[in-house]
This record gives sequence, structure tokens and C-alpha cells, in this order.
Amino acid sequence: MDFVGRYDSKVKHADSEDMFNKLKDFDITNKKVALYGTGLGSGIVLEALDDCEVLCFIDRDESPMLGQQFLGLNVYKLDDVYEKLDVIIIVTRVNHNEVYDRITKYAQHKEKKIELIDIYGHNTEKEKAEYCSYIEQCT
Repeated sequence: MDFVGRYDSKVKHADSEDMFNKLKDFDITNKKVALYGTGLGSGIVLEALDDCEVLCFIDRDESPMLGQQFLGLNVYKLDDVYEKLDVIIIVTRVNHNEVYDRITKYAQHKEKKIELIDIYGHNTEKEKAEYCSYIEQCT
């Protein structure tokens, strides 16, 4: 089975409803967006983004996907597209915290500031409060 066949069979991934709901918490209408990551979650998020302009995918500097097309969009290094973006949505589940930290550190040295959304992280004030409340209950 080719990649597309494997991808299509998994696109209705268990997290898809959570991802759609999470994206509703952010106003990215008419913004230029890139998705960080080229895994199954990328297609689910891409499918949900209809009010913005998704320019490309971003992947790590050593990724074999760089320079390739993924789901109809080019894959670039962060440095190649940062200045063209308003929003980066981190869609990789593996190491999403490290990716968030790496992009945040990179952006500290840039004049242009962009919105960074970690689809698996706690981004909104409501999510942060819910998480803190949960942690307090567990201790």
C-alpha cells in the first residue's frame, strides 16, 4: 500500500475532533499559516483550515521531506519561510514541546513576531487554567 493509501485510511484519527475544536480557540482568519510537521496530524489540521491561507509545511532542518511536496504543499525549513508567516501551527505529536521551545527561541531574535499554536499543548488561557486546576486536584 502506498503512502496516500495508508494516510487516507488513518485520516479520521481519534484526535481529529479534538484538533478541530482546538483550532476554534484561535482567530487565524485571513492569516498566512504554516504547519510544522509532516505526519498524519498534518492532514487532519490542513482539512480544518478553510478561513486562512496555508502556505506550506515546515519540518526540522535535517528532514528528508525538505524540498518535497506533502499533501500538495512544499516543505521548508523554518528559516526559509518565517518572515512570510503570521501563524505556525505545530502539528507534530512527537516532541511537540521541544519544537515549541525551538521555535520560541528562534523567534526571540526576529523583529517579526508570529503566533505559535501547539495543537497538542496548552495555548489558551482557558486551557492553561484547566490544566493547572487538574494538576492541583492530583496533588
